[in-house]
Amino acid sequence: MLAPKNTAAQAALEQAEKAFSELLRRYRKDDTGLLSSAQYRLGEVYYNEKEWGKAIEAWRVVEENYRKSYIVPEAWMGVIFANLALEQFSQAEANLFLLGETYPHYLKEPDVLYVQGIISLHKGDYANAERALKRVKTAEAQFYLGKTYLLSKRSYLAAAAFQNLVKTYPDSVLIEETEFFIGDSFFLAKDFDGAITKYRRFSAKYPRSPLRVSALFRIGSAYFQKSNYVEARAHFQSVIDRYPRDFFAPLAQYFIAESYLVADQFREALFAYTKVITQYPETIRISPLAHYKLAWTQFQVSDYSQSAQTCRNFLSLYPANALAKNVYIVLANSLLAAKRPDEAVTSFQRIIDLAPTSDVAEQALFSILQTQYQLQRYNAILTSYQFIFRHLPPSQSKWRPLSYLYAAEAYIRMNRVDEAKAIYEMVLKVYPNDKAAFYAQDGLAWAFQILGDDVRAHAEREKLSTMLEMMKDGDKSAFAENQLGIGDSMYNQKKYEEAFHLFEKFCKESPDAKQAPRACYMAGLALYHQQYYTQAIESWRHMRDKYPAAKEVEKAEYQIGDTLFRAQKYDEAVVQYGRIIDTYPSSEQLPLAYLRVAMSQFNAKNDAETLNAALALLKRFPKAPETVDALDLMEAVYDRSSGANFRASLRAVIEAVPGTETAAEAQFRIGRRLFEMKKFDDAGEEFQRFSVDFTGSPKLKKAQFLLAESLYNGEKFQDATHAFERFLNNFPIGDDTPLALFHAGSALYALKKHEEAIKYYQRLMDEYPDSEYTKAGLFNLALAYKAIGNMERSEEAYARYAASSGCENEGGRAALWEMFTIQKDRKDLPSAMATLSRISDCKSDPETLMEVVYRKGEMYLVMSDKPTAIETLEQLIPMSPKEFAFRLQGLIKLGELYEERKEWNKAVRVYGDLCQNAPQKAVKSAACERAKGLKGMEGASDPVPAAPERYKTQVMPDEGGGQAAGKPTKKRSRRTKTPKKTDSAPKKKADEINIPGMN
Repeated sequence: MLAPKNTAAQAALEQAEKAFSELLRRYRKDDTGLLSSAQYRLGEVYYNEKEWGKAIEAWRVVEENYRKSYIVPEAWMGVIFANLALEQFSQAEANLFLLGETYPHYLKEPDVLYVQGIISLHKGDYANAERALKRVKTAEAQFYLGKTYLLSKRSYLAAAAFQNLVKTYPDSVLIEETEFFIGDSFFLAKDFDGAITKYRRFSAKYPRSPLRVSALFRIGSAYFQKSNYVEARAHFQSVIDRYPRDFFAPLAQYFIAESYLVADQFREALFAYTKVITQYPETIRISPLAHYKLAWTQFQVSDYSQSAQTCRNFLSLYPANALAKNVYIVLANSLLAAKRPDEAVTSFQRIIDLAPTSDVAEQALFSILQTQYQLQRYNAILTSYQFIFRHLPPSQSKWRPLSYLYAAEAYIRMNRVDEAKAIYEMVLKVYPNDKAAFYAQDGLAWAFQILGDDVRAHAEREKLSTMLEMMKDGDKSAFAENQLGIGDSMYNQKKYEEAFHLFEKFCKESPDAKQAPRACYMAGLALYHQQYYTQAIESWRHMRDKYPAAKEVEKAEYQIGDTLFRAQKYDEAVVQYGRIIDTYPSSEQLPLAYLRVAMSQFNAKNDAETLNAALALLKRFPKAPETVDALDLMEAVYDRSSGANFRASLRAVIEAVPGTETAAEAQFRIGRRLFEMKKFDDAGEEFQRFSVDFTGSPKLKKAQFLLAESLYNGEKFQDATHAFERFLNNFPIGDDTPLALFHAGSALYALKKHEEAIKYYQRLMDEYPDSEYTKAGLFNLALAYKAIGNMERSEEAYARYAASSGCENEGGRAALWEMFTIQKDRKDLPSAMATLSRISDCKSDPETLMEVVYRKGEMYLVMSDKPTAIETLEQLIPMSPKEFAFRLQGLIKLGELYEERKEWNKAVRVYGDLCQNAPQKAVKSAACERAKGLKGMEGASDPVPAAPERYKTQVMPDEGGGQAAGKPTKKRSRRTKTPKKTDSAPKKKADEINIPGMN
């Protein structure tokens, strides 16, 4: 694809075209069967000359004039390939279908599978493209397989596919482009360190490649994404200096400016954006961006007049550009800063005219209201407010509630408090989790204060306080051989003593026999199985010395070593295995000998020697199965010896056998150990290195997961979200998928990206309902919905959590309380009452039951059902513990209700209970005096004498961990357990005793 034009080949093709054309003209009536081949070859000539249309016409002649020729299906294939070259994908697909219908056996041909893959790739059918291209073993198929992975956002699989092409087809003309795409794979996976490494390797290998500019630019882009702006600028400037007329030059200059802007180096950014405008004015996309950013930067350095002029230049040059509305924002703000508010309002209005439903328009509308408010043009604000209601659809933009607040403030200034109050209440209802809700709550409190309702103003202030508190393994010799066979039989029957005597007899009586070495070897094995280890070793050594050239000697040597090892004679075992290593350098079991040396040193507690022996095995036999055991031994040393530098030790393994699976395993273990040690930053670096250097390793999947986990546990939530997304895109199914989904959601939740978090939690619920993380994910899902103000979905999630956890579980009860709070706040009182009943039906502690009773009484009062409220609150009288805050508060409320109904005796009994059980001195004293004052009032119609002023101080039960007595004895996960006043509570008479805590 990147090769230059070959003039010699072009001349040869032209000669071939003339020759085939002349042959067809001269022998057009000949029926020898060669004309079809000539016609087909003519199509090939056109195809190689890239005359795709002529090639199709030539091959169509084969189909039409030589229908019985064997070459017709080949002509069809030529037509299909020419369709692809012309990007006529629909026509290629149709022709492929007809080929399959006419010649079905062709559908199994690699060329056909390749075409199917290319067509599926073009259609975005990545699964079928992958399926077809995997079955074709050509460089081209492997190349497009890599592209398939790239386009389906499986970037690491793409890198592996491209690297496999390089390894399998090193002479392919696609190698250069392929190695460039390896870098792109890492870049698109947001693995910027890996991308930099790959692009640099590409540039060093192909210094004259047409793609070298792109690689250099991408290195700068990768550094930019890593926030290393110095290195980014150096590479962007290199693009400009070396390739000033290249497509990437204006982009590089623009990103130099961007790097200054991101780093808050505004002066440098000004000059850089100006260079884009002056040096590359005809770049259709870059120049408008540079104008906009230049104006914005000028505004940041307070050069308002120049910023306004740059905006006007933009609007003159690019009036229909999508950035025009953003430029108007900068223009208007510059005019405001220059104290030209009327012109600024006009510019803001132009934004609303251009894009009335955009977020920028919402910002403009807010700015208009803010400007009018500062100018005290309150009627103009109300006109704009009416415009919002009549012409603009509802919006979740952060600017909309702020605009409403200015309208409310205008109403306040005009003394139209009721209208202002309605706006504040609307903001609290529609935008409960927006920052504007705090200002609305404050405004609502002020509105009630202006209206003279101090009690309600105080209640609203309490709500505001609550809101603010809520901001991870047949002659003699014949007779002897027969006896040897009997010995084998005895051995196989595990009759080791009888076998030993037969083997030993053969050794002594037939020392020159061919089978003598084997008999002596088996005699040692029989002794070994009788646990005569010392005699077995002596037997094998005797055999070794007597028959040094026998094939059994090597086995005997290993048996000696094994026996010494099992007998815990580790120093002798090391010497024995050292002898084996020196004597049998080509032995198939040599890796085992190296391993046993390491194991002996380990058991002898020689840690340094253990590491050296394991490293020797790994260096010499990096592909042997024993490498895993060797690495396990090294890790055992690290576990036992706190001073061992496992990182340096395993790094030595990697450097000794680079590029091998052993090196990959060692790299993986470095990361895993650091992860287990909770050194998450270091672990992340090591897993990142693994992903760059060992893309084709089977452990890539686990490494990617642990990389994401390291970033998550290290509280690098932004990077963790990218890593989890990359892991889930490349490896969507696996044992770690549920935890990856859970932590991906939690990372986004920590970043307050609640809507994105919801997607991951919901996928966890849908795909892994039985996972151990599902319950926690469900609770977090409820919290996320609550955070975005979707109380209905939050309530549903809490309900599912409570159903799955059971109300006997503390988490289940906490979910029910959250449901109750949401239902009550939404005024869904029947549902709130039903939830309270569910809580009371659980095996709850007495305090929880008392709170349920109190809350039910409170609900009945809200529903203006005082008789039922009294019956409910009366249930608290016999309940214990007597001093529990919700019981006492319920009795206070009950006493008030009795007094309303002039049931003095009942009120006296209630106040007597409070007098006896209230832990707060003021409450106790007031209750006692109140009981005393009400005695004898049965049937009386006169009002009760008022209490002294010193009792008119309200003391509510402590809401969590204060000094006041009567607080709940158990802490729960809910936000509050303190009784709250209901809106329907009756006002106290002026001459009643104001018992602390009773209103």
